[in-house]
Amino acid sequence: MRDGVVEIIKKRPNLKERRSVSERIIGKIKAFVETFIDGVD
Repeated sequence: MRDGVVEIIKKRPNLKERRSVSERIIGKIKAFVETFIDGVD
């Protein structure tokens, strides 16, 4: 999943930054989706 996220980023991070950037983006996507699954309070 991480490789797919890195591929769609406009400005690709260097090899050293890829892990942290991709994990941060995946976390934000998961939080966004969970908002709709759990409902908005």
